[in-house]
Amino acid sequence: MGVALIDIGGGTTDIALYEKGALIFSATIGVGGYNFTNDLAIGTRTPIDKAEKIKRQYGCGTDPNARDQNIEIPSVGGKKMRMISVSLLADILKPRAEEIFEMVKRKIEEEGFENKINAGIVITGGSAYLDGLLEIADDIFAAPVRVGRPFGLGGLIDKVSTPEFSTSVGLIKYGLIDMKDRGVIKNQPISFFQKIKEYVGF
Repeated sequence: MGVALIDIGGGTTDIALYEKGALIFSATIGVGGYNFTNDLAIGTRTPIDKAEKIKRQYGCGTDPNARDQNIEIPSVGGKKMRMISVSLLADILKPRAEEIFEMVKRKIEEEGFENKINAGIVITGGSAYLDGLLEIADDIFAAPVRVGRPFGLGGLIDKVSTPEFSTSVGLIKYGLIDMKDRGVIKNQPISFFQKIKEYVGF
């Protein structure tokens, strides 16, 4: 039906449109998660590392149950702690989120693909977890929006099944499929003794 994948990474936001199982358009925007953190650091006058923690904990600050809360933050230069309202985070981060999604929407419209995303929007990447982000995207695109996470994994699933690992896990899975298709990796399981034989060169 057509879907748009929006990967919000650290320094860039990548766009990929798929229709009938095929990639039909891709683009990159030079704005990403670092811009959220930087905006927050400047707007609240707090160190970058602390701004990152606040961003991860409170997201875009749009939760109506938390907007009236006050949080304690450190000041730059080792000055004493200060109190700010969670609603201030919305004032700082929401415009940046709106800017990113508006830029994505404009890219799609410039190519004439606005009618190619009938199945909606999938948001992934390191900033996809931000509370309030889906609601902002929903308002701008007027389409179904969800967060995309890696799936079909084994082992340490809880460590890599978050949106920030979508690209790395996806590349690994794609590489494995490609190697199987080329016969580099056999589909049948290899015994422990066979692994030892291959390791020592027999």
